[in-house]
Amino acid sequence: MNRKNFYITFSILAFLFIVQHIFIKQPDILKNVKASDDFSSVEINLLEGGFEPIGFYAGKKPVVLIFWSSDVDPCKYTLEAVNPKLEEWHSKYDFELIAVNVSESKAAIESVKKAWNLKMKIGLDSKGEIAREFGVASVPTVIILRKDGTVRSRYEHYDPEIDDRIARRIRPEDEKEDKIQKIEINDGDTVITEGEL
Repeated sequence: MNRKNFYITFSILAFLFIVQHIFIKQPDILKNVKASDDFSSVEINLLEGGFEPIGFYAGKKPVVLIFWSSDVDPCKYTLEAVNPKLEEWHSKYDFELIAVNVSESKAAIESVKKAWNLKMKIGLDSKGEIAREFGVASVPTVIILRKDGTVRSRYEHYDPEIDDRIARRIRPEDEKEDKIQKIEINDGDTVITEGEL
C-alpha cells in the first residue's frame, strides 16, 4: 500500500469512527434535545415507591428538579450543598424537590442514598425519558418550575452557589428581597450599599 492509499484509508476509517461514536452510539441523554413546553403529564417514579405527577403541583407550589448521577462528582457536590438546607427551606417555603437519578439501577441509587445520607425524594429515570422531556443534556442540571409549571430557572453543570440560587427562587415570586440602606460616613467611605441581600 502506498502512502496516498494509506492516508485515504486512514481518513475514511477516522470519519467512520467519528460518525459511529458521536452520532450513533452516543447516549440520548447526551444529545441536544428540545425541552417540552408542557410538563403537566410528566410522572416521576420514586425510589421509595409510588410516583410524583408534576402536573399535580401546578397552581399550588414551585418544584425543584435536580438531575444527577452518582458517578459524576459535580452531582455529589450539588446534592451535598442542597441536602442540609432542605429542612430549613421547608420550614419557610411551600415547594417540592425531587432529585431525579438518570440511568442508574434502583439498587445502586439506594446504596448511594444511604452513603450520602440524602434526605430528599429520589426520582428514577433509568431510561433518561424524563431528562429528555426537560431537555437535560448533562448532569447535574437543576430546573426550578414556577407554580404555573413553567421553567423559572435552569442551572447546568455544578454551581458552588446552587443552594443560594434555589433558596431565592423557591420563595413566592411576589415576596420582595430584603433591602438594606446606603449609609455613608462623613469622609465619604461607603459602609453598606443599597441592594438585595
